Amino acid sequence: MIEVTNNNDSGTGSFRACVNASGPRTCVFRVAGLFPITSGDIRFSSPYLTVAGQTAPGEVILGGPNTGGALFGVSTHDVILRYVTLSPDNFNTVSGPDTGTTSIWIVNCPGNGTLTGGNGYGCYNIMVDHVTTRWSGNKSWITTSNFTPGLNGNGNGDGPNFDMTTQWTLDYEPHEGHPVGYGTATDESCVSTVQQGACLSNSEVNIDFHHDMFVNVDHRIPENENFSTRWINNIIFNWGYYANEWLGAETIDAINNKYITGNLNALGAQAYPIHFTTNSPEMSGAPSVYVAGNIFGPPGTNTVNSDQYGQLVNEITGENGDETGPIPSSWERGGPMAASNSFPIVPDPAANLDSIMLATVGNSQHLDCNGNWVSHRDSADQRIISQYQNGGSGGYWPNGVTFTGLGLTSANTPTADWQDAPVVNGTACVESMHDGIPDAWKQAKGLSLSDPNLYNTVAPNGYTWLENYLNAQ
Repeated sequence: MIEVTNNNDSGTGSFRACVNASGPRTCVFRVAGLFPITSGDIRFSSPYLTVAGQTAPGEVILGGPNTGGALFGVSTHDVILRYVTLSPDNFNTVSGPDTGTTSIWIVNCPGNGTLTGGNGYGCYNIMVDHVTTRWSGNKSWITTSNFTPGLNGNGNGDGPNFDMTTQWTLDYEPHEGHPVGYGTATDESCVSTVQQGACLSNSEVNIDFHHDMFVNVDHRIPENENFSTRWINNIIFNWGYYANEWLGAETIDAINNKYITGNLNALGAQAYPIHFTTNSPEMSGAPSVYVAGNIFGPPGTNTVNSDQYGQLVNEITGENGDETGPIPSSWERGGPMAASNSFPIVPDPAANLDSIMLATVGNSQHLDCNGNWVSHRDSADQRIISQYQNGGSGGYWPNGVTFTGLGLTSANTPTADWQDAPVVNGTACVESMHDGIPDAWKQAKGLSLSDPNLYNTVAPNGYTWLENYLNAQ
């Protein structure tokens, strides 16, 4: 248990100090507000990290206008990131595919000389929950493995990225110079078919997304070239060129999502929101596709399309390629993938997503001293939610600019609606043991106020007392 007691970029009590510590650890917050990340990437390689932003007395925002590099760079396994906003909004940093600020960066985990992961090798068991990512200069979320074992003369090479879930997360308004969404990538010098399995992509399985929301993003929502992904109950609103792009011989479920068009679509979007292609150098071959229950149309549309494959799905010639027509029926699968673990994603009806998601998606709330959820949604997140609800116009960062300035590498200072204004609407709770659990909550549960091991003690429901508090149980 490590307390974050100040908003400094580094040093004792900082967020960086907790993340860069070693061993199993939970970052609990005694302060809220903006946490400037100015001295370079936060990147860590020690596993078993939980960032519990919901323990702060208000909103936690990482980044700000002097952000340097990646805000949350993961090079390990067993990581949980919850209830924070990642806002790398440095308008003085050149944006682009090979430069610019990033939010979540899962990259180059240790390998063991093979293409398989597990047992401490690779990036896996990673969960991103109720996080807001916005105003990134490069990408808000990306996985990368740059060194295939035995291919680059780099020793053991990297381990694969697998078993990851991003859920209840809000992403919007990347930098106009490179306005792209999420994506996975692997060593681009590795060339293989899926049958050969000579690249890391074949082992990059179960990279899943559910109940996420993407607004005012041009394309690559996401662009993935891993082996399997579940894309379930996500809302994409007002993309500019295309939405999903699944590359190569992937196994994909696209179930009960909403694709709602807006003003950016009218500026030259492709006709179909979901794309597949056989062309992926690292894993070329025919994909396996299950598409069902999705909604597509202008604001207000809330009826599932009758022809899921004919109206929503198209084959393309390659990455960023032209649409060529319907995918072959041989690519279609009759049902969804089996669950990857004992906690399956249970799809909600797409028509219910607005009522289910909009109140709490993103970094929307924290816990008070009695274990109740308290809203701290900031004005920028609320602006985006309201834009979607009203079918309003939007664009890229900063200041809602659109294609008129596409290709800019820098931008003017953003005005107030496009700046961080953290909501701090609480006070730090009394915690006699400094263990992340308020005394008031313990007293209400009839628990000891002096037991130093209580936070890690397993409660009758099978979870630790700290886990129960963090989940308002």
